[in-house]
Amino acid sequence: MTTITITDDNGRSTTYRVDGEIKHCVDQFHSHGMFGINLTDRRRLHTLQFTTGKDEA
Repeated sequence: MTTITITDDNGRSTTYRVDGEIKHCVDQFHSHGMFGINLTDRRRLHTLQFTTGKDEA
């Protein structure tokens, strides 16, 4: 099982299970150079954007 753990500004960590389409995005991370995911907890929606940090020519 793939998981993502997010630690907020107060040091509290929440772990989310990753599967299906989101896992595919994670698996393709290096190929595409960027992906975004939405995670919803009891209070709000978190939108996360990931990049490789490489400049695309």
